[in-house]
Amino acid sequence: MTIGIGGSTAELELAKLADMTADVKAISLQEFNERIESAQAIMQREGIKAVYLNAGTNLYYFTGMRWGAGERMVGAILPAQGELQFIAPHFEQDTINEFMQVQAPLHCWHEHESPAQLFGDILAKLDIADGTVGIDEATAFFNV
Repeated sequence: MTIGIGGSTAELELAKLADMTADVKAISLQEFNERIESAQAIMQREGIKAVYLNAGTNLYYFTGMRWGAGERMVGAILPAQGELQFIAPHFEQDTINEFMQVQAPLHCWHEHESPAQLFGDILAKLDIADGTVGIDEATAFFNV
């Protein structure tokens, strides 16, 4: 075994490392709900009626749902007032329900239907007919 620069070996130095994640706690449901409430307060202050959270980082940050972005629309609509609304393909319904941390209505579309139309229908049910709707910057252009 060779003594390296500094008079030590890789094995000795690696043995000195401590587990930095030992005290890390999972994000609680309460924290996800607080994030949603905080976003809604900012949206109300800024005049934003709703925000679409695409599958990926932002969906996870606000809802706890780990779902990678793909070619089909999977995400959530966060209204400035009211309950979060999930949107996903019908064939993913059971899996989405299993992955949900923050419980909210799930709206599904079939392959012969338009997810954009369903998106509009959800906004209408939320009584959002005009105004600003924020779109997650990670949303694919074909979903906009």
